[in-house]
Amino acid sequence: MLLKEYLEIYGVSKTAFAKRIGKSRELVHLIVNKGHIPKADVALSIHNATEGKVSKEEVLFPNKN
Repeated sequence: MLLKEYLEIYGVSKTAFAKRIGKSRELVHLIVNKGHIPKADVALSIHNATEGKVSKEEVLFPNKN
């Protein structure tokens, strides 16, 4: 699942999620809305914060089918 889907399904705001992973709201916004590919450590933080619902591969390669 993409991070955007996770945030919508679980009702988590970008601000709250940014605090959860220790990053800025702007970075979360760029990932969700602009297709920004973060560094591997951020992808791992997202994976861990979502308990694997959003995999690090989905963060790093969002358009790969």
